Amino acid sequence: MKNSILILLVVLGLASNSQAVFLGQMRSAETSGMGSLNLMGNVGIFEDARLVIGTVRYGIATPVDVTGSLAIMDHDASDNVAIMLGGDLQWRLTHADLGAPLDIAVGAIVEYYSLNVSSRNNVSNVGLGFNLVGSRPVKLDNGFNFTPYGRLNLRIDRSQTKLTSEIVPGVITKGHESKFNIGVNLGSVFPLSGKVNLVGELQIDDQLGFIAGINFFMW
Repeated sequence: MKNSILILLVVLGLASNSQAVFLGQMRSAETSGMGSLNLMGNVGIFEDARLVIGTVRYGIATPVDVTGSLAIMDHDASDNVAIMLGGDLQWRLTHADLGAPLDIAVGAIVEYYSLNVSSRNNVSNVGLGFNLVGSRPVKLDNGFNFTPYGRLNLRIDRSQTKLTSEIVPGVITKGHESKFNIGVNLGSVFPLSGKVNLVGELQIDDQLGFIAGINFFMW
């Protein structure tokens, strides 16, 4: 029993260190408009994890987009890859092209992943939070355009650990931890054409990382 408690405490410590949103912002404060569809592919490199991410974004109103993401995560804590699910909503509030100092948007996010740390230990995490995003398009004299942006993320992360007993079959010891976290994302959008953008982003969170991707505006 003492060994099970000790292992559970270690796994809880691992879960606490891994409480982070991994999917990033990967966009400016702009929205694409009602009925628009964007497809995006990203690669993320973090301190303890590597991800390949696919994202679908749809405009449900002129100032509002919703996003769904699916990622495959290779985490140092597990020998197996994990599936991560995420979603967000972004609502654009101001327009720099109409005289505002910045494009500003607010939104909400949710992310979930589950890691099999070993054959007996499982760690899962749900993050639910609020985003504040600011950006402004920049056009240089040589005609080069880009849009730097920043995101402030405020959220609650709830981790759960499950430890299956080696001694008594079927006995599972559970532990929970909830934590308030603040994350900052700094990035830029680089348009290649009217329908293709490159995006690069630095994430400063419980996990420091970099995400790069390409976005295709379908319609």
